[in-house]
Amino acid sequence: MTPIEQLPYFYGIGLAPWEIQFIKNFGGITVEEITVEQIKSVCSTNNINKIFVSETSIIRDADYLFDRMEDKTITQLVIYTSHLFNLPLSLLDRINDEKHDNVVLMSNGHLDKEYPNIKHFCFEEYEHGISHHFNLLLSTRLRTRRNPDKDFLCYTVTKDKFRKLVVDFLKGTDIFDNSITNFAKKSEEIQQPYEDFITSVVQDHGEEFRAPMDVFNRGRPNFESYEKSFCEIVIETRNRGSYHITEKTFRPIAFGIPIVLLAEKQLFDKLVNYGYRFYDHDFYSHWHSDIILGEKLPYLLAFLKHIKQDQSARNSMTEIAHHNYLWFWNNRKNNFYEKLYKFFNDISDGNNTVAGIYKKLNR
Repeated sequence: MTPIEQLPYFYGIGLAPWEIQFIKNFGGITVEEITVEQIKSVCSTNNINKIFVSETSIIRDADYLFDRMEDKTITQLVIYTSHLFNLPLSLLDRINDEKHDNVVLMSNGHLDKEYPNIKHFCFEEYEHGISHHFNLLLSTRLRTRRNPDKDFLCYTVTKDKFRKLVVDFLKGTDIFDNSITNFAKKSEEIQQPYEDFITSVVQDHGEEFRAPMDVFNRGRPNFESYEKSFCEIVIETRNRGSYHITEKTFRPIAFGIPIVLLAEKQLFDKLVNYGYRFYDHDFYSHWHSDIILGEKLPYLLAFLKHIKQDQSARNSMTEIAHHNYLWFWNNRKNNFYEKLYKFFNDISDGNNTVAGIYKKLNR
């Protein structure tokens, strides 16, 4: 019996173990890793000609892979990338211009411009990962203990010009005089504490608790800070070009914390399109305008002072945070499974574990 007769089957090139597991768990498709050099022999021998390929592999082997599509050795190529902004513009232009109908981008991110001939599916890795049932239990505990007496919470790594300018400006004011802040200069400063934390969780509580904690990466929540802080100032990672929405944004949303979101307009608009809401007081139109960052910062300061001083603003932000909390745990979770089912069902031509077990249940 060939693999394709046993279960839904694709080949994979350069995928990480967790990516293979994600495809199996949520797509009902088993992926067997092969090398680029094996493509011709294994595809023709086993009659399997659909391949998942990592971002590293498509960058390195694009010419060869596209040649194999031309001679029909490969009939479908799914590019799996967690960092869409790592793909060269020349590669995206090539996929778009050559109209490769059977090339699909599966990513944790969004393109910064329209490519009419590129099929692209974004699975919002952080939004889905944080919506693990154990994090819902943590959020439930937080809601019973939250009694904020601090204005703002702001944790960030000032390793790029955007975040450094924002932080340096705010530190030069009195806006943080009743706040909780932590500003690291390099990611390496928080890498070891993160690794130690994951190790202690697995050792003390079991491997099954790795996934709901690991999704936060180095930005895990500090619940004592969340209990005390009214609002989190979120400074997103990517503020030009293709982007993804990280744990920085979805973490406070998942735990019901009001936020001020400092990110590019495309990212902000994407969240609004998803159904999330943000309190505004004539701020975001200035923040998303074309003026230089230095000229935007006084508008940010005025907005933060308004939040500190106006109780009605805090009431509105609390209501919006509650809406976002419910939207995250209910509507967006359902949306994820609906979109994911359709994506994997389409690329597998309906030949996946969901369809297989569905059919067996009818017997």
